[in-house]
Amino acid sequence: MKRFLRNLPIRHKLMVLTVAISGVALLLACAAFAIFEQAAFRRSMARDFAILADMFGDNVAAGLAFNDPTTIEQTLKTLRANQRIVAACVYDKEGAVIGTYRRSGAAAGVEFAFPTVQPTAQRWGPERLDTFQDITLAGEVIGVVYIGADLGELRERAWRYAGIVSLLLAGCSLVALWLSARFQRIISQPIVDLAQTVAAVTTGKNYAVRAHKESDDELGRLIDGFNEMLTQIQARDNALQSAHDHLEQRVKDRTARLAETSGLLEAMLENSPDLIYFKDRASRFVRFSKACLPNFGLTDAEMLRGKSDADFYTAEHAQPALADEQEIIRTGVPIVAKLEKETFSDGRVAWALTTKMPWRDGTGAIVGTFGISKDVTALKETEDKLAYERDQLRALLDSVPDSIYFKDTQSRFVLVSRSKLQSALVHAPDLRARRADAGLPADVPEAELLTGLTDFATHQDAAARLAFEDEQRIVRTGEAIIGKLENQILRDGMVQWSLTSKMPWRDRAGKIIGTFGISKDITDLKDAEEKLAQLHRQLLETSRKAGMAEVATGVLHNVGNVLNSVNVSATLVSDQVRHSKTVSIAKLAALFDQHKADLAGFLTTDPRGQMIPGYLGTLGELLLAEQAEMLKELAHLRKNVEHIKEIVAMQQSYASASGVIETVSVPDMVEDALRINSGSFARHSVDVFRDYQARPVVTTDKHKVMQILINLLRNAKYACDESGRTDKVITVRSTSDGQRVRIAIIDNGVGIPAENLTRIFSHGFTTRKHGHGFGLHSGALAAKELGGALHVQSEGAGKGAVFTLEIPLAMPQPAPRNTMA
Repeated sequence: MKRFLRNLPIRHKLMVLTVAISGVALLLACAAFAIFEQAAFRRSMARDFAILADMFGDNVAAGLAFNDPTTIEQTLKTLRANQRIVAACVYDKEGAVIGTYRRSGAAAGVEFAFPTVQPTAQRWGPERLDTFQDITLAGEVIGVVYIGADLGELRERAWRYAGIVSLLLAGCSLVALWLSARFQRIISQPIVDLAQTVAAVTTGKNYAVRAHKESDDELGRLIDGFNEMLTQIQARDNALQSAHDHLEQRVKDRTARLAETSGLLEAMLENSPDLIYFKDRASRFVRFSKACLPNFGLTDAEMLRGKSDADFYTAEHAQPALADEQEIIRTGVPIVAKLEKETFSDGRVAWALTTKMPWRDGTGAIVGTFGISKDVTALKETEDKLAYERDQLRALLDSVPDSIYFKDTQSRFVLVSRSKLQSALVHAPDLRARRADAGLPADVPEAELLTGLTDFATHQDAAARLAFEDEQRIVRTGEAIIGKLENQILRDGMVQWSLTSKMPWRDRAGKIIGTFGISKDITDLKDAEEKLAQLHRQLLETSRKAGMAEVATGVLHNVGNVLNSVNVSATLVSDQVRHSKTVSIAKLAALFDQHKADLAGFLTTDPRGQMIPGYLGTLGELLLAEQAEMLKELAHLRKNVEHIKEIVAMQQSYASASGVIETVSVPDMVEDALRINSGSFARHSVDVFRDYQARPVVTTDKHKVMQILINLLRNAKYACDESGRTDKVITVRSTSDGQRVRIAIIDNGVGIPAENLTRIFSHGFTTRKHGHGFGLHSGALAAKELGGALHVQSEGAGKGAVFTLEIPLAMPQPAPRNTMA
C-alpha cells in the first residue's frame, strides 16, 4: 500500500488516504454499532422474557397452589398476544406438566421436558431462547414455568444492520472521495475530527460527545447525521436504561409487595384470635386461620380442609350459614356484622359476629367466599350481665332507704335513688317549675326530676355550698370523703343527722367524670347513741362502784383473815392471863403474913417454909416464860393490826384516785393488785408467779388499770378454784414493744370453751353461778378508754386462759368529733 501511495500525486494520495481512512473509520464505527445493537437486543430479549416468565409465574401461582389446571390453561392462552413465543409450559414441583401452550403453526415436535439444569435459568439455542423460572408462593417453590421464543427477529435485525452498514459505508466512501477531491483540506480535518469522535464513542461508550461541524456541505450533513445518530443512540440508551431501572424497580416493588402481602396473610392466619376462613363454591374450607382449629375441637389443619360447617355444627346453624354463602356466591353481595348463635354438636352454645364476602379470582369471577367470625360470647354474656346488673342497680336505687346519687364534674345530678328524690321533693316540692327556670325540660319522668340540677335547687345555699365544695375537691384531688357526719335543721325545727360518704366517679380509663355518694339517715342512731352514752356513763359509774365494792369485799376478806389471827392472839393472851402463876405470889404473901411473927423459924424449921425458896425460883422461871409468850402474842397482835391499817389505807387511796392521770411503774401496780388479793390467794391455796420481762413506766389512769387487774386476778382465782386442781397457779407476765405494754394474767383453771370466746366481754355474759356479767365488759370498756384493749385466749375447757391487758405507755388525748351543721 505504501509503495502504491508513494508514486501517487498528493491530491490522489490525500484522496485515497482520505477515502481509505474515512471508509475504514466508518466501517469500524458501523460494525461496532451493529455488534453493540445486536448484543443489546439479545440482552433486552433475555431480560424481557425473564420478566415475562416471572410475571407469568405469579399469575399461575394461585392456580398451581390450588391444583386448578383450568385456570392455568386459561392463563397460558394469554401468551398468544406475543408472536415471538413458540411454546410455554407449567410444571409442578415434582416436574409433572400441568398446562402447555404452542403457537399456531409451530412445530409439533416441541418437547416439554423438565429442565435438567438449574430451574431458574435461560438457554440460547440455534432456533430458540428457552426461559425457565421458579414459581414461588409464600417463599416456597411450588413449580416451574417454561417459555420458548424463536430467534427470527434477532436474525432479521442482524441482516438489516448488515445492509444498513454496507449502504452507509459505501455512501460515505463516495462522499468522502468526492469531497476529498474538491476540498481536501476542508474535508480532511472534519474527517479527523469525526474519526476522533467515533473513537471516543467506540472506546468510552460515551454517546454524549458530538462531532464538530465546520460547514453545511455533505460532510457537515454527515456530521449532523452522525451527531443525530449519536443523539438517538444516547436517547435510546437512556430510555433503555431508564426502562430497565424502572422495570427492575417495579419487579422489586411487586416482589416486595407480594412477599409482604403473603407474609401478612400468613401472620394474620397464624396469630389472629378471630376465625378467618376461605371456602370454595361448595362451602368447603380451603384456607383458614389457626384459631379455627380449637373452635372445631381439632388439632390438625388437614382435618378441617375440605370439610363444611355441616360436619361440625348442628343443622340449626349449618344450614343458615350454607344459605348465606350460596347467596353471596349468587349475588356477590357481602354480609356484614351478622350476629350468629352457634350450637355445637356437643351442646355448647357460642355467639359470633360474622362478616362474609365473595372471594374472586384474578378475572373477577367468584370462586367462593371468605369471612371473619369474631367470638363475642364473652361480650354477649357481659352484655347480659350488664343488663342484669343495671336492673339490679335500678332495683337497689328504687328500694334502698339511703340516699344514693351520681353527679357529673359540675355537681349536677345524673342518677339518684328514690329515697334521694323523695327527700328532695320534701325540700323542694316545685321541682318541675325549678327545672323550667333552669332551662331544663320539665316533662320528664319522676325518676329524672333531679337530673341536670344541683343541690342549690333543693337546699339552702349554705348547705349546698358545703356539698359543692366537697364534691369539687374530690373531682380535683380524687380523695374520697368517708363517713362524714352532717346535720341539717328541718322546717319543723328538728335536727336531722346523716352519715355521708362521697367518692370519685371514674370511667374505664380511670379519669374522674364526677362523684357518687351515699347518705344514710342516722337521726335515730344519733338519739340512740346519746342514750347509749348516758347508759355507758351510768354503767361505768356502776362498774366503778361495783369494782370498789369488789375491792371492799376483798379488803374485808383480807381484814377478816387478819382478824382471825388477832382473835387467836387475844385468846391466847387471855388464857395465859387466866391461868397465870401470879396467883401463887398472892398465896405466898398470905402464907408469909400468917407466919410473920416467926418468919425465920417458919422458913428454916417448917417443911412448907423450907420449900418456899425453891418454889420461888421455879415460879420466877414460869413467870418469865409467861411474859415472853404474852409479849410474842402481843407483837403478833400489833403486826396484824398494822396489816389491817395498810389494807384499808390502800383501798382508800385507790378509791379516791379515779380519773387522775399518773406516771407509775407497771410492776408496782401489779404488786398492789396482788397484795389486795393476797389473802384470797392464800385462803384458796393459789400460787402466784411473777414474770416481769419488761418493767416499763406508764402514764395512765392508775385507778382504771387497778380495777381491771384486780378483776382479772379475782376471775383467775375463781377459775383455778373451780377447776378442782391441787396445783393452782396464776402467772403474771409483763412485756413491752417500746410503744405499748402488755400485762398477761395466766391461769391453769377451768378454761373457756371456743363458743364463749367471742362473747366473753359482752355485757351480762357470765359462766359463774353468782356472777353479774359486767366485770369483764366494764374492764374492756375501761381498757378502750385508756387507749388500749383487753384480749382473751384459751385452748378450751380445762386448759386455762390468758387475759391480756394492752395499754399505751402514754395515754392518748381524745380526738374531737368532726361534724357539719
